[in-house]
Amino acid sequence: MTRKCLVIGGNGFIGKNIVLELLLKGYSVVVFDIVTNNIREAVFEHENIHYIEGDINNTLYLTEQIHDIDFVIWLIHTTVPATSMYDVEFDLLSNIPPLIRFVQHLVQHSSVKKIIYLSSGGTVYGNSSKNIPINETFDKNPISSYGLTKLVAEEYLTYLTKQSEIETYILRPSNVYGRFQNLKKPQGLIGHVFKSIILDEPITVYGDGTIVRDYIHVSDLSKAVIACLEFKERINDSLVLNIGSGQPTTINDIIHNAEIITGKKVKIITKEVRDFDCKFNVLSIEKALSEIKWTPIVDVNSGMLDEWEWIQNNLK
Repeated sequence: MTRKCLVIGGNGFIGKNIVLELLLKGYSVVVFDIVTNNIREAVFEHENIHYIEGDINNTLYLTEQIHDIDFVIWLIHTTVPATSMYDVEFDLLSNIPPLIRFVQHLVQHSSVKKIIYLSSGGTVYGNSSKNIPINETFDKNPISSYGLTKLVAEEYLTYLTKQSEIETYILRPSNVYGRFQNLKKPQGLIGHVFKSIILDEPITVYGDGTIVRDYIHVSDLSKAVIACLEFKERINDSLVLNIGSGQPTTINDIIHNAEIITGKKVKIITKEVRDFDCKFNVLSIEKALSEIKWTPIVDVNSGMLDEWEWIQNNLK
């Protein structure tokens, strides 16, 4: 029997990649998002995809989509780290109440087996004072409203599903990049760098370029999602997993890689480091390696080359 998965936020950059991976694995997919036209253009029409346009605040309409759903993947979030700081109230109210209402309905009225929530390994931990890879037990110290809201969502998910039959997987990805990244509104350094090269415009670097991050290719993240869906052992408590490369990479490294890949010089404007910019954030992925037997395979050099080739072929 075909397994059916509801992807809430499936029209976004990460969602499109996860949808493709689900189709490759033989899943039937329902994509729920604010706008669905873009994913039809960027992916393709497929007999195993059904598109639904809606608002996550309309809980009744959203819950009507889960009658025959086996799995739910919640990707949607209304802000990014920088924009979350402009209106903290909006960040909280536009993300947490819809999630709570939906999960309460799942627990009481559905036969959904698993829910996977994409949190954020880049923002829930904050700065690592020891400059060592961060594991899931490290203290949480969000330095943006975005990270705090993600952490609150994690806690509510764990609380609401604890006594239910629904297995909850909370994934904390590092900085995600790759195909389908929206260069009109790029989120993340790699997208910004490629956009600046295409438009021949300068990129703003906060600090001296030595800020350290962990970059995960979106195909590796998509495979981690599949690994959770196909994990056979029963989990009683929510399973929280870092999903990253585990490798430290500086801003200067990314800029240098982009210049080699494109053959063009990146123009840079330097500004002071912002309050919500962590100085060092690299994830330990040992738990994911051992628990769900997932391993990232795309290094940042080949991953950036893959994204640039996709840009050249699809965004002319």
